[in-house]
Amino acid sequence: MIVFRRDWRGNATKVGDTIWPNDPVAEIPRLDEMEAKVYVLEADAGGLAPDPPRHRRARAHPGRSFPAVVKKVAALAKRRVGWVPVQYFEITLALEKTDPEIMKPGQRLQATLLLDTRSDA
Repeated sequence: MIVFRRDWRGNATKVGDTIWPNDPVAEIPRLDEMEAKVYVLEADAGGLAPDPPRHRRARAHPGRSFPAVVKKVAALAKRRVGWVPVQYFEITLALEKTDPEIMKPGQRLQATLLLDTRSDA
């Protein structure tokens, strides 16, 4: 499998584009160790920190759940779309195991992040 990289505008390289030296056009992904990037609304991100146990569920396979840990939380919330004022924190999840048969680079997913579990509630 080969994945074509996008430029800073989000456009894929096409025939006739100028390619600069040492500028990667495509890459071969490592499917044995995959990560997931998820976006959490700024208002809902209180208490997010790396390493507590989390779960993510692939949207294409709603009956299956894949354990993951929070690897990285962005320091600042950013807009995902320039003209929309809503801001999100980008979170990188490291999956504990991957299944190359159903997981593909760029696939959409839906994640459930448990920020607090209280037994007295």
